Amino acid sequence: MRSAYRLLVIDDDRDVADSLAMLMESFDADVRVAYDGAAGVRAVRDFRPEVVFIDIRMPKMDGYETARRIRAQLGDRTPMLVALTGLSPNDDPGKRAEAGFDFELVKPVSAAALEKLLKVAASRRD
Repeated sequence: MRSAYRLLVIDDDRDVADSLAMLMESFDADVRVAYDGAAGVRAVRDFRPEVVFIDIRMPKMDGYETARRIRAQLGDRTPMLVALTGLSPNDDPGKRAEAGFDFELVKPVSAAALEKLLKVAASRRD
C-alpha cells in the first residue's frame, strides 16, 4: 500500500484551506490548495488527486457546481469528492448527492474524521 495520498482542498477561505492542508500533510499527504471553484477544476485536471475536499459555499462557482464540473470533466476517473460544509450534517443530502459528492464533512474537520476518510480512500485504491 502506498503511503502518500494526493489530496486537493478547494475553499475560498484561505485560512480554512491552508489549515486543512497542513492537517492533511500530517497524514503524509501530497496536498494542493485552490481558492475558488474554477481554479479547483483546473487543479483536478493537472494534479490528479485521489480525494478532493470542496467547500459548499463559495462565491462565483459554489461547491455543487464545482463537483458537477469535475465529474463532467473526468467521468469514471473522478476522484473521491468530499463536501466541506459549515452547516449541520445532512442539511441538503439530495443536493449533495445530485452534485456527485461521495462524503460530507462538517468544518472544522477533525483529525479523527480525516483519518477515517483516508482509510476509506486507501481501501478504494488498493
